[in-house]
Amino acid sequence: VPLARAGEFIQELSDVERIEVLRGPQGTLFGQNSTGGAINIVRKGPTREFEGKLEAMGTEDQDFLIRGTLSGPISDTIRGRLSVFKRDFRGYIRNYSNNGSTGDWLGGSDSYGAVGKLDVDLTDRVTVALSADYRNATHGMTPQIAQVSEGFDFNFNGKDDRIEALGNGDFALGSTIYADPFKASVSKRGDEMKDTSWGVQADVTWNVDDSGLVFKSITAYRSFDD
Repeated sequence: VPLARAGEFIQELSDVERIEVLRGPQGTLFGQNSTGGAINIVRKGPTREFEGKLEAMGTEDQDFLIRGTLSGPISDTIRGRLSVFKRDFRGYIRNYSNNGSTGDWLGGSDSYGAVGKLDVDLTDRVTVALSADYRNATHGMTPQIAQVSEGFDFNFNGKDDRIEALGNGDFALGSTIYADPFKASVSKRGDEMKDTSWGVQADVTWNVDDSGLVFKSITAYRSFDD
């Protein structure tokens, strides 16, 4: 199932079985938009034995993450797996130019989401894998340093245009930001975006006979709003 937007790849879930990097045209197996290759991300499926995992993380720059996974049999013919996460990250660059001197943090994220899977054995030869995922995030745009060349004075006021632009007209503030550009940015309107992504999928596998002939059908629907 293709993820059509780059934003859909942002996931805090670690429940991944493997990642395949395939070079060259992959249209035969992966359809359109794979002319230059494909990155195939395969998540772990439900297990026949009960298993679980809980993980928590915290950093000095206030990045907190907790995620957990539970998997196992529901009945003799149904197996399930559920993975959830919650992340809260303050941000990594200061916005000293938002209305002059607020010093708000940019680039942070507050997100949560889950992935659920069910494997159902309809017969000895037919299996249906059902899955659904959801992610909700409020996050910052990529902070940008003002793209103004150094050493120019097009305003003819005896001040460096780049430093003046970094301070949003305040040369002293611009000088402070210029001295430490990785802790400051220019943004008059602040920094917030919201996106929601979700999808459902049904994967039917039919082992037609003992010779290895297999019929597979993958049906899915995805939504991404930013």
